[in-house]
Amino acid sequence: VVMGGEFFETDDQLLLNELSAGITPIKKFKAEAKLWPNYETDYAPLIQLSVDSQITFIATNTPRRYASFVAKFGADTLKHLPKESLKLLPSMPLPFSWDTPGYSEMKEMMSGGHGMGMDPEKMVQAQALKDYTMAYNIAENREKNELFFHVNGDFHSADYGGIYWYLKELEPKLEVKTIK
Repeated sequence: VVMGGEFFETDDQLLLNELSAGITPIKKFKAEAKLWPNYETDYAPLIQLSVDSQITFIATNTPRRYASFVAKFGADTLKHLPKESLKLLPSMPLPFSWDTPGYSEMKEMMSGGHGMGMDPEKMVQAQALKDYTMAYNIAENREKNELFFHVNGDFHSADYGGIYWYLKELEPKLEVKTIK
């Protein structure tokens, strides 16, 4: 079994590895990782389980700064990132399709005034970057016949879209289950 979650970004992976190896104590980990406000109640038990059981935990999400970059300037601008930055992202270019379940609906919702003044197409591209990054990291960090248990919000896999859709694009024969 391998565990992973959207609540850790790829640039937190080293901290997770050091925590699991006993190099970094939990107090130091909490001080340095980018923890979500609900970390203690919702995610700390999963991290503790992975450490106690020696289960690898993968930080699957794209760093926020890159999703913000895409939301402002579009996915094509990722090619301008330094090589070191690209190591934290999946292989590029970002495979994007409006056929991905949920993306057209997201664009429509944001076009109706929920986009906070941002370009709806670029916002959806930022969402796609997150979904693709998580799917890519799941695919890259599981061995054949190994279970990868991933925790993410509903929109990232609802209606066979997001992470689910990208996983099937990466590995068409992969068995994927979602739990609500």
